[in-house]
Amino acid sequence: MSPNSNLQLGLIGAGMVGQLHAQAISHVPGLKITALADLRPELCGQVAARYGIPRTYRSHADLLADSGVDAVVVVVRRNATSAVVRDCLLAGKHVLSEKPMAMTVATAAELVDIARQRKVQYQVGFQKRHDSGTERCVEVLAKLMSSGELGRLTLVRSWNHTGKDREPDAGFLMTKEERPVGLKLDRQHPEWLPESHAASYDRFVNAYCHDVNALHHFFSEDPQVRAAELDILGGQAVILAGKGFVVSMALTLSESATWEQRGEWDEGLEFHFDAGRLHLQFPPPLYRTRVARVILYRGTETPQVISDGASPLSAFSLQAQNFLADVKANRPSRSSGQACLRDMHLIERIWRVALSRQSGSDVSVAAAS
Repeated sequence: MSPNSNLQLGLIGAGMVGQLHAQAISHVPGLKITALADLRPELCGQVAARYGIPRTYRSHADLLADSGVDAVVVVVRRNATSAVVRDCLLAGKHVLSEKPMAMTVATAAELVDIARQRKVQYQVGFQKRHDSGTERCVEVLAKLMSSGELGRLTLVRSWNHTGKDREPDAGFLMTKEERPVGLKLDRQHPEWLPESHAASYDRFVNAYCHDVNALHHFFSEDPQVRAAELDILGGQAVILAGKGFVVSMALTLSESATWEQRGEWDEGLEFHFDAGRLHLQFPPPLYRTRVARVILYRGTETPQVISDGASPLSAFSLQAQNFLADVKANRPSRSSGQACLRDMHLIERIWRVALSRQSGSDVSVAAAS
């Protein structure tokens, strides 16, 4: 494509998150959605009309046959994501896909390899990596660790209590159409995982892959898995060993009947030093005008607000900007499939440790570490 031309996007999936991507992309010069595919024709037509998308299709296969589409944004059922992404990569399209990239390491690695062979961009939608507040936190943490001004980094706390994920006036288009899967699914959990744990594994990969990915965004070294308990009164907890510091992850899921009945979304990271701490609070994932809030605490000094969380552009818009720049420059993305493959490896190690704890075996623990 010409450096001065628009990147012609196909959007696969017209649901809430697909609409969030469409709204975010509308704020990015150089990006234009020219085609939309969804198995629900009524919803597909309504979303196309709202965002001025000229062409609609009943299947992603039909959209991929459109020669006017340079790249695709994939926002389908999480269990179907990897199968659709595979088709897009094989069609030679650049891909920005929602998370999780896959449900197993084997499938994720296959997708990364296809993207490499076809020489196309493959980016996974971990918008926290593009969040301007998060990026400020990355910079401040690196400075604190390099200067030693607050002493040693001793503890990293990661927590996620899922709750209300969107604004009350989000205005998403909805219809009463059934949402069929529409295609054969890839394997949904590793072969070594007992079927009795499949539902819990599915929940972990879907809800908490963001938190695993965030840890990898801050630290290049892979942590060792020291303990994992994935069924504590409906919650999940993990202890990791970083390079000289402990990492604790506490994860709970609000499962009220409707999202309106849930409590507030509470998710973040906190970096504890000998003489202070750096606090990072992520916004609810579907908010359109918020980024991460970052506060630095130095002993008894007045806390310093690094990022107040306000932003004219959401992390989704910033992610779309970076996707465009990466495609045009033919450079690896900060959330490339290759980078995010590390998350799947760590998730499977966490689950091996959890299962070995239940069985009383030390063999899997040693292998996972």
